Amino acid sequence: MVDKAWRHQTHKRASLVFQQYNKLLECAPSKEAILEFENSSGNRFFELLDKLYGEEYQLARLMDSSDLVFHAEGPAAKDSAPQLKALNWLTKSAEKSLRYIGESIFDSVGASDGRKLSQKLDLRLTGMAPGSMYMGFSLADGGHDDFDSLFDESHQQVIDLLVEAFSKLALVPNYITDDDVDRGIGEIFLDPAVRDATLLSVYNLCPTGRLGLHTLDITGKSGSPGQLSQRERVVLRESIFNPVMSERIPGEFLGTVRQIDLDTKRFQLRGVKELGSIRCVTHMPDKMLKTLLGKTVVLKGLYERDKNGKPKLFEVREIKSFEESPQEDLYFFDQ
Repeated sequence: MVDKAWRHQTHKRASLVFQQYNKLLECAPSKEAILEFENSSGNRFFELLDKLYGEEYQLARLMDSSDLVFHAEGPAAKDSAPQLKALNWLTKSAEKSLRYIGESIFDSVGASDGRKLSQKLDLRLTGMAPGSMYMGFSLADGGHDDFDSLFDESHQQVIDLLVEAFSKLALVPNYITDDDVDRGIGEIFLDPAVRDATLLSVYNLCPTGRLGLHTLDITGKSGSPGQLSQRERVVLRESIFNPVMSERIPGEFLGTVRQIDLDTKRFQLRGVKELGSIRCVTHMPDKMLKTLLGKTVVLKGLYERDKNGKPKLFEVREIKSFEESPQEDLYFFDQ
């Protein structure tokens, strides 16, 4: 069911305008004065109603029907006809970020191919609203029967989990300081793997300034927006190379390398005994990393656990092949 809280507030404000307008008409000396007032070009009541229903109501409808609302500001979005290149960047960046977070959630709950499932998410553009550039996005309720096998009940559990994660995007800017990411962010992202994916998604949403967009506000279901700019992008860039971790416990895991992302140096280690899958971060050169896809390896490094004590995020320091030569060193990183 679509919430109507924002539209209700707009209607209440319009109702007050009508009440004031009717009181003014009651005080008019004649019908001619009323007609003159109604036909005047500077009728402030009509101007206010035009703004309420021409602009604010569109935004209210967007807020009510969206899981996330993005508000971009800058020269490319300064009027009611934003530049197409800026519009395209925002839609593509939003879709990429939401699917990336979805992939991490599917991986976290034990899906065999989180990336494939994330491409099946039915993401919707709920609309646009004037006033710089407002765009709303939501995750449709139906059409996700493939998710049923992941949970005991229905795919609605998956939808709820995804919507909650999407809404938390708006909270991330509050944890970005001038120098780094506040470790308190772990209190809202209890799964380290999902937190890592979310930080990378937020990084990709930060405006670079090259397309004429200077800031991007993100509003989730909580209604409290978080703002991104080039400053946040600079700080978050470090989290790509050195992941934000609340703990670093030495460990060693055996599994098969899947879902390599060369841009972020991330991959999934699957088939890990008693774990299933773990999200990994490496500093390995691209050429070497690509050769690992599908290989069974032993990883040594540092990991972080979730609230249940399960390792979820692993910073790889050493990789050994476990196929042709169990003792073959493929990669060693010393920092």
